[in-house]
Amino acid sequence: MAGESSPTLAAEISTEPTNRRLALLARASEELGASLDVQATASGLVALLVPALADHAIVDLVDLDSSGAVTRQLRRAAMAHSDDAPAPQIPYTAPGERVPYTDDNAAIRSLRSGRPVLEEDVAAADLVAGARDPQIAASLAAVGVRSQVAVPLFARDGVIGVLLLKQSTSGRRFTDDDVAVAAELAARAGVAIDNARRYAREHDIALTLQRSLMREHLTPTSELKAAARYVPASDGVRVGGDWYDLVPLGAGRVGLVIGDVMGRGLTAAAVMGQVRAAARTLAHVDLQPRRLIAQLDDIVGELEEQIVTCSYAVYDPFTTTLCVADAGHLPLLIRTPDGDTHELAVWQGIPLGVGGVPFGHSVATLPPDTVVAFYSDGLVERRDRDLDDGIALLRRALSSALAATDDLERVADLVLREMLSEADHHEDDVTLLLVRTPLRQGERATFNATREASAVPDTRHFVQAKLAEWAVDDDTAETAVLLASELVTNAVRHGHGDVRLRLRRACDALYIEVDDDGSASPDRRHADINDEGGRGLQLVEALSEAWGARPLDHGKSVWCAIKLPPHAS
Repeated sequence: MAGESSPTLAAEISTEPTNRRLALLARASEELGASLDVQATASGLVALLVPALADHAIVDLVDLDSSGAVTRQLRRAAMAHSDDAPAPQIPYTAPGERVPYTDDNAAIRSLRSGRPVLEEDVAAADLVAGARDPQIAASLAAVGVRSQVAVPLFARDGVIGVLLLKQSTSGRRFTDDDVAVAAELAARAGVAIDNARRYAREHDIALTLQRSLMREHLTPTSELKAAARYVPASDGVRVGGDWYDLVPLGAGRVGLVIGDVMGRGLTAAAVMGQVRAAARTLAHVDLQPRRLIAQLDDIVGELEEQIVTCSYAVYDPFTTTLCVADAGHLPLLIRTPDGDTHELAVWQGIPLGVGGVPFGHSVATLPPDTVVAFYSDGLVERRDRDLDDGIALLRRALSSALAATDDLERVADLVLREMLSEADHHEDDVTLLLVRTPLRQGERATFNATREASAVPDTRHFVQAKLAEWAVDDDTAETAVLLASELVTNAVRHGHGDVRLRLRRACDALYIEVDDDGSASPDRRHADINDEGGRGLQLVEALSEAWGARPLDHGKSVWCAIKLPPHAS
């Protein structure tokens, strides 16, 4: 019949609002699941609701104190206004600021009751009654709010905030159906925002833990200049298990380590702390790199389902060598004074925690003014870039930075700027450790002592002659001769095989090292008053700045350091 709607058309008209609401809920689910950032989640929600459901949309969250406990304050998380509606100019309610509501406000009533509050028709007097400040009341009146809905946001622990929807210039009024849709949206939004808050708290805890375990400033040494950088993943959600360390060892040697625990978050940071502490402890024992890595492999193997990559290196200023043991980590980069930048060829080991495979180490001689780069995969690896291409880019960035400046701290900044500028964000933590060998190696000398009676007098004569040649002051030279003779005496009496003495003058200390083929570590005992001997190591401890012993492949090395007066350098 003319003028009448067909049954099919009538059904489509009647179901159109329902279809729009279902589409809105579907889009909201996608939007709310797109981020684990509180601000981004709240902003995405209000942007979706305006103007589809309201002229104005606001998310206010219950404030948390420093411990994460709920307070009685509301803080604005996000707000949006339709293009046709005048936005309120209220400085008190900018995102991030606390919101000054009165007890009569719909938001407060909704929070207290835990139920939606619908005000189909809002009078100007109601707006004034719900505003704590005259400026806010005047601004709301200027906007011309006609209808509003307040819906509580629920999460695991209860109410965490409120969703406010307002109609103004569109002339629409909210209905019970709109309240039902808003309640469904609020239920999903509450869970999403709570998840984002929990992830943010976990991220803060993990980052705090990681930064507390990984020193911001490296321990200074006279043998190497060093600079390090750590940058968390740019998604701001979870930190990883990257770490680096620099450990001063005996006789001026330096231990250098970089590692990466597979995975992200608080667990990775906690495992990193355990492995880093173990590596630092083993380094102080002065284990050789391959033996330290093997010990770490046993430790990580006891941690359930943990895989860790690691490189440990020891720089020896006497031999000017770098001894490196690798456990599945990326290759070190070496930049020599002639400008050549290349990967250091090392024994490639498997990651820690896999077990069953022996580890080896490789030794490279480093010329003066050589820069070594330790780094994690977050610096060079991208989804859209091959790993080899990333390492090649790092080589170029390192060469370019060193050509621009001699300041190693500045070099680290320039390298990071170049490597991270290509991508809007990096999905993994970034770690970089740079070390530079000194321009001048210092005086060095070696003496092979016999196991005969003349060994100690010959040692004294050798040390006296060398220190005179190096213009070491008489007091320091006298102490050095005494300590060298005591160490050689101890090696001849209690050691085995050949006895080798190494003497090195650094900028701030004089180092004496004596090697023999015996494996037993020296034992400093307390000599009785009537004993004729047994005081050698007591003298070494009393007269030196520091002393110690370390194992060698065959035998041991006992060393001591004598501090040089400032003018000696």
